[in-house]
Amino acid sequence: DMTYEQELAHYGVKGMRWGKRSRRPQLEKSATRQKLDATKTKKKAAYKEYSKAYNDYAHNPLNSFTKKGAQKGNLMVEKAVKYNSANAEYKSAKRDRKDKIKKTYEEIELKSSLRERAGYNKNTRKAAAKYVVDHNMPIAEAKKKANKEAVRNTAILLSLYGTAAAMEIYAYKNK
Repeated sequence: DMTYEQELAHYGVKGMRWGKRSRRPQLEKSATRQKLDATKTKKKAAYKEYSKAYNDYAHNPLNSFTKKGAQKGNLMVEKAVKYNSANAEYKSAKRDRKDKIKKTYEEIELKSSLRERAGYNKNTRKAAAKYVVDHNMPIAEAKKKANKEAVRNTAILLSLYGTAAAMEIYAYKNK
């Protein structure tokens, strides 16, 4: 029998929202990343406009015979041209970012010691290059952050592997 004095209860912290995590602080985006994001948004908006114009025109078989239908067709062509332009701009921004990441990666690769190369694979250095290009981060800080993430991800994988191995052993012993 448990008496009232022995009961343990927890009511949380005043104002606390259950199941909510505090957000990590966001890193400031570089001009390269802002340009890429802006062109991607512009491309999506242009595609949405084109798609609407296309659906307006294509789903009515009488559009090719009426003056209003011809106007809808012309509008659809205008929207298609606008979308193609926005898509080309987005691809250019994407290519620029990719080139900058590649150049930065090569620079990091040259400056990495043999010990660093042995300790972390090239994907970790690529992640560091992305931090440098996307957030104007100094190379040393970017490498430190990428290495920290690599260690965390490896620890998660090892813990999952350990859990799976333990479950297999348990299943084998309890057959």
